[in-house]
This record gives sequence, C-alpha cells and structure tokens, in this order.
Amino acid sequence: MIQLYGNCESGHSYKVKLLLEVAGVPHEYQEIDLRLARADRPEPFRSLAKYCEVPLLVHDGKPYVQSNAILLHMAEHLGAWGGESKERLERCREWLFWEANRIGFSMAHLRYGQKFDDAGAYAGT
Repeated sequence: MIQLYGNCESGHSYKVKLLLEVAGVPHEYQEIDLRLARADRPEPFRSLAKYCEVPLLVHDGKPYVQSNAILLHMAEHLGAWGGESKERLERCREWLFWEANRIGFSMAHLRYGQKFDDAGAYAGT
C-alpha cells in the first residue's frame, strides 16, 4: 500500500501526486495543513516525515521524503520513466536535478505568486 501525505498548495506534492495518478498507482492521500506548527501536525505524518515537510510517501511501511527522491524511487519500483536500466535512471536523475535547479525553483515562486497577492492573502484560484 502507498500513502501520500501532501498539501494542495505544494508544487512538490503535486509532482508526486501527478506521477501516481498518471501511472495508475493505487494510493491513499492525506492533506497536511502546513499552517499548523510542525509539532502540531498529525501522527503518523509527524513521526515518519524526516523534516516534517510534504510530500511524504510511505511505501510498504518505509517513508520517503523530498519529491525528486520519491519520483526516482517510484521509477525504480515501477520499472518506468528511467527506472528500467541504470543508464536511463542516470538520465532521469540528471533531468530531475536540472528541473530542481532551473525550473522547480522558479515554478514554486510563480505558483505562489498566482495563489497569493502581494500582502500574502490567498487569491482563491
């Protein structure tokens, strides 16, 4: 069984949720309210999430954190998207690091800017 803990405002959670949906991987999803102090976030999320951040994927009882590490784990587990061979997995890893450095950082800021106004109020989209 796969359990994904995420937050609808998190682009990193979205990447993992998207992979699970596109791949047709059965999973349970639990929304984590990131406005709560880390110490007030629910169990078992708090105990399993090494940094008490989303996304957290629990697969066969083992927790995985950090979206790109989770994506690599799932590629290997499913034998897809680069997980079929060492060479393809290396290429997949390269693209994920490129995304994190070039696109991911910018996309998170763009998404935040679209969701919140200059005062930090939720824009409701």
